[in-house]
Amino acid sequence: MTSSSAHPDIYAGIHKALRRRLFSLCTQAGTTDGADAFAVEALAHAAEGVFASLRAHGEHEERFFHPLLARDGQVRASLDDAHVQHEAALSGLEQRLAQVSAESDAERRREWVQGFYLELCAFTGDFLLHLDEEERRAFPVLVAHCTADEVSEAHRALLAAMSPEERTRDLLSILEASSPDEAAFLLDVLARSGSA
Repeated sequence: MTSSSAHPDIYAGIHKALRRRLFSLCTQAGTTDGADAFAVEALAHAAEGVFASLRAHGEHEERFFHPLLARDGQVRASLDDAHVQHEAALSGLEQRLAQVSAESDAERRREWVQGFYLELCAFTGDFLLHLDEEERRAFPVLVAHCTADEVSEAHRALLAAMSPEERTRDLLSILEASSPDEAAFLLDVLARSGSA
């Protein structure tokens, strides 16, 4: 969670984790045989976990970082709009997956799994652009208009608001998506802070 400035890069680790989880879900959806009810159930379970993480991530950003981004109204408005669009897309994906799970005809399930896969990939492409906007536009706004202490305090408040289960889930996801030196740095920080 370091950056080239004194400001902590609040996006880097969790965004790598979200990308990894979305790529994994897209791969699972693409390889799921819709005729196999157990495989469809496994896909639905995996999607439920990923979608819950995406929603929690967006809520955390809106609560703790978007107020700081209000210092650049254009960036804040763009990110707020994207979050609304992503929520609508996630709801649509969940409805599609519920239809797949409820369908008894194997061939229809195959068709609907393929439809879910294509919609999920389209959502992922859009979400990747959103992450890029946060990293390339929003983070520089934080650096330009907020002190490192303000950003760090917002991040500490976010972590304090998370349940132990949420923190553990995110930490494991970040470690899985990190390079060896990034993981070692993060574990060192946790050990020194008494959190490991």
